[in-house]
Amino acid sequence: MDQIDAAGAVVLGASVDSVASHRAFADKYKLTYPLLSDKKGELSAALGVLKKVGPLKVSARVTFLIDA
Repeated sequence: MDQIDAAGAVVLGASVDSVASHRAFADKYKLTYPLLSDKKGELSAALGVLKKVGPLKVSARVTFLIDA
């Protein structure tokens, strides 16, 4: 993370999971970056990573590097 910070970059995680789910996940794995709750799936859909698994909608696990 030091190299990412030194480059002026920011790490964010996002999924369609709830805020409470993100909080528990971040606590469990001691994450030091924010997790965004995309409950409506709008961000996931815009990035092309919203997937249907039966009746559920989930965000695929992918990594994006987005520049200014």
